[in-house]
Amino acid sequence: QWTPRIALPPSATLVAAHGLPRRDVSFRGETLSLAWPDPSQPGGAALRSYAKGLALRSRTELVFRVPDGMRRFLAVAGIDPETASQGHVVLEIRADDRVVWEGELSGVLAPTPLELDLGSARRLQIRVDYGRNLDYGDRLHLVEARFAK
Repeated sequence: QWTPRIALPPSATLVAAHGLPRRDVSFRGETLSLAWPDPSQPGGAALRSYAKGLALRSRTELVFRVPDGMRRFLAVAGIDPETASQGHVVLEIRADDRVVWEGELSGVLAPTPLELDLGSARRLQIRVDYGRNLDYGDRLHLVEARFAK
């Protein structure tokens, strides 16, 4: 579910689809990518591309059923490099009703690897919310997301 910052009329279905989550592509329809600090260039970054993942905007909530036997959730979270200068989101991940990770992600910081213990949870909930700039530049890439034993 994605909730736009400004309410849209029911007839605006094309515009409403603009902010829906994307699977395996960025919001521009390109390969998902993240900018990692490059120690060989002071202040520089190296782009890495990812074949699998999700592109999410602020005010998105996703719920997944955790497959039997899976006890961990692994992913790398970061802001889309195209909106890095403004992007800032609050990410919350819950296993059933328990918060297993919560934090702020900014385009000026390195992406954040996640390795979360789900215990015996049966449901994983991912919430992306506004950061400091409301929804300006808030395009989160959650790449290499997967469940593990």
